[in-house]
Amino acid sequence: AVLIGLRADDVIFVPYGVVFLPLWIWYGLVVSGVIVGIVRWTRSKEQRQEDVYIYQFKSMIISASLQFLVFLTELLIAINIDTQDTIPWSVVFVPMYILSIVSIPTCIWNCYRKRSIEIELLSMTSFIQFIFLSIKLDNAVNWTWAIILIPLWLLYCAFISGLIVLGVITLLAYILGESQQEMEDRKLPDILFFVCSTFFSISIIIFMSLLVSRLDDNISTPYSVIMVPLYIALFSLLSSTLSR
Repeated sequence: AVLIGLRADDVIFVPYGVVFLPLWIWYGLVVSGVIVGIVRWTRSKEQRQEDVYIYQFKSMIISASLQFLVFLTELLIAINIDTQDTIPWSVVFVPMYILSIVSIPTCIWNCYRKRSIEIELLSMTSFIQFIFLSIKLDNAVNWTWAIILIPLWLLYCAFISGLIVLGVITLLAYILGESQQEMEDRKLPDILFFVCSTFFSISIIIFMSLLVSRLDDNISTPYSVIMVPLYIALFSLLSSTLSR
């Protein structure tokens, strides 16, 4: 995110393929982990016969497949920006369309296995947003960016509403249904989670508002400054994950 802001402000002059280098390193680590997992799986006869390990192996393959679709999209984005839109953006986002569709059965499978579904749910609900982005970048419509990002605004509104509902339910559980010892055990993690989630929500809203205003030429704030709320949001997201 730091490199993207500097590149957008023309502070650094390198191809976006270089700007995305941290992402390429991350995906290299993912591939390395998958290779290690497959090698261990093929060499261990006991693991291939136990349901727990079979389930974990399937989860790894599914997660790696979704990561590959994201990687392919980011690679096409970098190529398209560096070659000045030689590929239609509707083609660039094809892996994300596939990801949104594939995320539906993946989400159902994860629910059945009682696994977290945040990433799959986000991908599934962002299908319309990817369509809006592609038609805007292909100049098929002349809508403002505030309109183009309406699906994303609705998604964040749903997240904030869910956060409020979860907060009310947790508060009622403290008041009505739990012993003093249970309240003490859960109090600090829950407080940290809600504080971090609140910071995340506020930071994302500020970031999106500044970004939309900048893209619509309503403000001239440098992108490196606009990115600051995003840094706070990412830090808050990491903190909320650790607090749980």
